[in-house]
Amino acid sequence: MLAAVDLTFENLSKNLENISANGGYEVTITGMAIVFVVLSLIAIAITLLPRILEALAPYLPAEIEHHHHAPASTPAASGDTDPAVVVAIASVLHTEMQSRAGQS
Repeated sequence: MLAAVDLTFENLSKNLENISANGGYEVTITGMAIVFVVLSLIAIAITLLPRILEALAPYLPAEIEHHHHAPASTPAASGDTDPAVVVAIASVLHTEMQSRAGQS
């Protein structure tokens, strides 16, 4: 159950006085400034990253070309699958699933 909140002017004024008396505004401004500075530094780093990598290119190893090969053919892809093997696998899977369902 939610507690009732007293939103009267006196209660609100008292809460704001507590924030002010305990340095709440200073902590808020400091936190916002830290977040702003860090986000600005991240944005600058992202902006400068291509230039930094370009300057470091002579010292970095050469890029390796990747050759994309076609996947090796499987029996299912080549049509050499024996229907009896498929039936046997399906039968074992069905039996296992039925036995596990009975244990639950």
